[in-house]
Amino acid sequence: MSDILEKLHREARYALNSHSLNLTYQTYGKAEMAYKLKAITWDEFSELNTILVRNGINNPSAQLS
Repeated sequence: MSDILEKLHREARYALNSHSLNLTYQTYGKAEMAYKLKAITWDEFSELNTILVRNGINNPSAQLS
């Protein structure tokens, strides 16, 4: 796993464990930028998208505020 991807995974876990909607959006933005800059692949971005959006932002049981 690349350093960038590892850091994004760590930030995603922290954002979701903190129940912070703002941090989750910020981390998603970082992941999107990393993909646009070709620092991560589409598959890696999709994995982060699942973690942050499906399991976080769009999941009421994540209790983000």
